[in-house]
Amino acid sequence: MKKATHWLCSAVLILLVLATFGRAVLGGIFYIGDIFQLHLPLRTAYAEALARGAVPLWNTNVMGGYPLLAEGQLGALYPLNLLLHSLLPVPVALNAFVLLHFLWAALGVYAFTRRLRLLPAAGVLSALVYALGGFLVAHLNHVNIVAVASWLPWLFLFVDRLLTGAPGRVRPYGDAALLAITVGMVFLAGHVQIALLSLVAVGAYAIYLLAIRPPQHHLALWLAGAVLAGLALAGAQLLPTLELTALSERAGGLDASFFTSFSLHPLYLVSLLSPFIRGEVYPELSVELVGYVGLLPLLLAACALLIRRPAKEGIEPEPRRERFFAALGLVALVLSFGRYNPLYLLLARVPLFNLFRVPGRYLYWFAFSAAILAGMGLDILLRRRSQDTEMVVSAPFWLVVALVGVAITVGAARVPTVETWLGVWRWLPLVLGALSLVWLLWAWLSKAGRGALLSTLALLVVIVDLAAFNAVFNLSYNQTMPLADLQARPRSLDLLQSETGLYRIYTQQRIVPWLSVMRESYYPNLALLHGLPTANGEFPLRLQRYAEYTSDMTASMLNLLGVKHYLIPQILPVDAASETLDLADPFALDPVGQWVLTPVIKFTAMDIESYLTQSADLWNGDPVAVVQIVPVILTEGVEFTLTAGSHTAEWAYDRSDVAASIKHARAPVARSFPARSGYPPEDHPGHTYSAHFRFDFPVLSQAVRIRAMAAPGKLHIERIVLYDEDGQSYVLAHLDGKGDHILVYRSEDVAIYRNNDVLPRLFVTYQARAVASDAETLSILHSREFDPRREVLLASGAAADVTTPTSGSEEVRLVSYDAQRIAALVESPADSYLVLTDTWYPGWKVSVDGRSAELLRADLIFRAVFLPAGKHEVVFIYEPASFRIGTMMTILAALLIVLALLLARRQSATGHW
Repeated sequence: MKKATHWLCSAVLILLVLATFGRAVLGGIFYIGDIFQLHLPLRTAYAEALARGAVPLWNTNVMGGYPLLAEGQLGALYPLNLLLHSLLPVPVALNAFVLLHFLWAALGVYAFTRRLRLLPAAGVLSALVYALGGFLVAHLNHVNIVAVASWLPWLFLFVDRLLTGAPGRVRPYGDAALLAITVGMVFLAGHVQIALLSLVAVGAYAIYLLAIRPPQHHLALWLAGAVLAGLALAGAQLLPTLELTALSERAGGLDASFFTSFSLHPLYLVSLLSPFIRGEVYPELSVELVGYVGLLPLLLAACALLIRRPAKEGIEPEPRRERFFAALGLVALVLSFGRYNPLYLLLARVPLFNLFRVPGRYLYWFAFSAAILAGMGLDILLRRRSQDTEMVVSAPFWLVVALVGVAITVGAARVPTVETWLGVWRWLPLVLGALSLVWLLWAWLSKAGRGALLSTLALLVVIVDLAAFNAVFNLSYNQTMPLADLQARPRSLDLLQSETGLYRIYTQQRIVPWLSVMRESYYPNLALLHGLPTANGEFPLRLQRYAEYTSDMTASMLNLLGVKHYLIPQILPVDAASETLDLADPFALDPVGQWVLTPVIKFTAMDIESYLTQSADLWNGDPVAVVQIVPVILTEGVEFTLTAGSHTAEWAYDRSDVAASIKHARAPVARSFPARSGYPPEDHPGHTYSAHFRFDFPVLSQAVRIRAMAAPGKLHIERIVLYDEDGQSYVLAHLDGKGDHILVYRSEDVAIYRNNDVLPRLFVTYQARAVASDAETLSILHSREFDPRREVLLASGAAADVTTPTSGSEEVRLVSYDAQRIAALVESPADSYLVLTDTWYPGWKVSVDGRSAELLRADLIFRAVFLPAGKHEVVFIYEPASFRIGTMMTILAALLIVLALLLARRQSATGHW
């Protein structure tokens, strides 16, 4: 009967958790926040590597190359990830990952409460509060936080078993092995901060148990050994992550404002009583500051502390663990205050803790403590009047709880709008509070034999509370969408995939756009969803030097990074001025309204490529700009008027609404490109227009000036090319240190520019300069005089004395380009440097003609190798020592754990402990 009861309780928990996330169970895909922007892209790249039979140590398609496995949020070696992403499509696998961990959290809490000898109803209540309460539900889109947090009750369970198991045990092999496995899973699941908080919490619990029980020093040693074995089990993940952390922006700790970001204001503790007291869910409610556990659970937690447990028939747990959980919950709240706690900044001096932000995540401890205390409180109240627990655990009782609970949860999910629920939550806390107080008074005054009814009502009150809470999140932060919609193909993908050779895209991050705009602009990191190589990305661990390089790039640095397409997410413009802001490319020249200095050269002609926006009202001949070639002093210049219909025209000339109303003619078309615009949007070609001006006489120029005559923002200049007396051309953007960028795609979601100046991924240069510091390297890279095609900046060693050849030419032929191996055949007429504009990182090695060579860090973040004159085969290969050593640790720990389990089985068979 007892075993059957536990199966019934587990079944009820599974039903209620799955009912809560019914939309996902029925095929909807979670997509909000980090799921769409981080986890789906990461796991797409991960699944592609698994499909090739490879370990995803390195990915060439993000941030110029990145150690994917080392970014621990992926959880690349977590067994469940390996299984799910080998069998299922990525979005489906990610959904299953989330749901399974919510179930694991609920079952873990129930198992731990059984260890504490709480009644089944109390255990189910604790499990519901933890699994469906504020912390885990609010963090659903932080899927790795949910994964790690789901293991916390199992950690507590196995520590408790190890330290308070059968008296006289000398060698607790089984419990130590299970604890080691759990510790390993905690650190493999993908969130080091929550894993560390888990270890600290369970470590404090272990110290508490050891302190209040008779000394058992040998068990403390077993505990330490199990934890170390668990850490070693995760060694293949932890060592690469530590290596990456040491080279990341977080290596030196975090500044105070970032370190204390998402601090819980003490006054916001009122949200423990009314979670949506501020009204709107977004942006008023941050998922980092949600600790709601329900009103009745709070009252029950107080009962656990205030009411003495009846000591009958040895039922009182030994020791009184409620004191520990009360202390842990209180510490959690105080730490969650962050910047509002004057002592919090002391943590910035504590190693490891100083690497993590978000004080609100200490609510993790509060959520778990409150859940356990709530179960303890219910257990105390049910035991006050009777020791007869059979009525409480009978099958009809659980059937009622399951059916009514699922009905409540499903009914709550049928409310269609979050606004409706926010309206309900204006008065719901009062109702829930009243019901909780009535239940508590009844439980206090009730006679024996009412345990089943009390338990049923308590669970149903909690289910109503948590169902209403989850309903708000399921319509906001935890929304789902159909799989087909999530996997919709971006309209610009054909254009980008048609490009040949090695290239990168770069997406501007001036705004945080809507999901549709993110998808179309491959907002970092969404290019990974389609296998597009991108130069930027947003991971918690970004390489420090890469961040410095990309934070303030020049056009020349963008070229060196291999960026062929620059993408700008769009904000639907309301006028020509806002449209200009939408299209502003900071690496290209916008000469309208400014002077652009030129070398003192005699120019004889000029080509202008341009277009107009929102210009249907302009007539033929209407002036839009005056173009001046400003001469040196005492010489004569020239001036031209750019007019609509002759020299330029509306870019969306062929869009149906424009074609029906436009008043000027189509000027000579320079280029056409795919476009989509209008209200509602429609597909149409976009155009730029060409104008050629030949001067009556050579002008000794010192500047070009363009003065707009049309309304601000109507005129856009794509390119200006000047010609001298010998026919030599000069791109005006280059003279100003900008890039030659042209618009090749435009829609309501994204504008895409092609960079005509992009440098190849591999190239040879004959000049090198050794630079003493990163700061000096950045300074040189930012100077207009530096030409990365002609000279390479080396971070270590002395630059070889090489000479640019006077005859002959170099040839670089890429043989293979894989994630962890790149091979090329290079021929140069003189000693040279081969530059590979992929990220330099420990573990990358290079060989020349089969012999190991020195891999140099070039131009702050790239790779280079010295080559003697002649033909050579150059191979770059990634073999990180951190992963190799970590894997050895993992294998050794796994062998020790298997041995411990075998010995535990032998102990169980022989009875010798």
